[in-house]
Amino acid sequence: MPNYRGPAWAGLFALALAGGAAAQDTTIKFSNLWPENHYLWQEGGKVFADAVNEATGGKVAFADFHASQLGKDQLSLLNSNLAQMATVAAPYAPDKLGLTGVTELPGYFGSSCEAVGKLWPLAQEGGLLDQKEYEALGLHVLFVAVPPPYKLMTARKPVRSLEDLRGLKIRSVGGAQADSVRALGAAPVQVQAGEFYDSVSRGTVDGAIYIWVGVPPFSLQEVLHQTTEGFHAGSAAVLYAIRQQTWDGLPDEVKAAMTEAGQKAQQNLCAYQDREEDKIRDGYVQAGTLAVNALTPEEAARWNALTAGVAADWAARLDQSGRPGTEVLKAFEAAGAGN
Repeated sequence: MPNYRGPAWAGLFALALAGGAAAQDTTIKFSNLWPENHYLWQEGGKVFADAVNEATGGKVAFADFHASQLGKDQLSLLNSNLAQMATVAAPYAPDKLGLTGVTELPGYFGSSCEAVGKLWPLAQEGGLLDQKEYEALGLHVLFVAVPPPYKLMTARKPVRSLEDLRGLKIRSVGGAQADSVRALGAAPVQVQAGEFYDSVSRGTVDGAIYIWVGVPPFSLQEVLHQTTEGFHAGSAAVLYAIRQQTWDGLPDEVKAAMTEAGQKAQQNLCAYQDREEDKIRDGYVQAGTLAVNALTPEEAARWNALTAGVAADWAARLDQSGRPGTEVLKAFEAAGAGN
């Protein structure tokens, strides 16, 4: 069942039905991929929605639909106006958000906030990704999330070398992250986070490229007992986006409130992830449920050498398909750290 925020339920769909002019009270349908207790909602989407509701005195509120209640394809939900706002995970729509997959490349950032500081200048209104990818999809991106760099985690087998990793089935988000897994000699398997627990339990996958802050929402600490440190993959971009048509119909003061709330949520979310990432990992180590396997400097150099060409190959493939992969990669490399 959806959650209704604020006193504006009577205005549900008023904005969409009005075809532009905003009703005095408006409720926006907000589709969230993850469960309500997931940090990407609690520290991101909820922070945004509450801030907008407060700033507008309750005249703009949100009806929240969690865990893909309206459907898994968030872009289709927005396109059909079944939802006016959604959390859109770039890896789940590689054909439409291939350029946004630049965050999946290894070695370009060391924290969530650093990654967001690189992505946001490209994703915001007028940015390169907005021009080259989001405008055509009818999206206005209000803020973004990029988890910390992904790490290698396995169910039972300790991985201390490329030889240990070779042939293992490793869950990845797809795209460039799958290219990194493949370059290291493992077999990438794309599994959504909500299905990962069962996949490990059944032996469909042996482990994952994943993040510690994403482990508790799905109780993955019960099935992941080994981690390898010394190599970081890239990460998955999440867009918190509103339909451009809906955005265009909002009064300027509401747009300003949403823009400010987006920046508040974006900073809160990246800071939360950076703060919790090592804390969660350390808790499992202290509890005796997680073993840490550190790559030697020589071994880490082997891993980095094998993945060194992933970025150039990614950009070249996009260039060949008529999309500006090299241009986006250079812009992402040049973008400043921090928010």
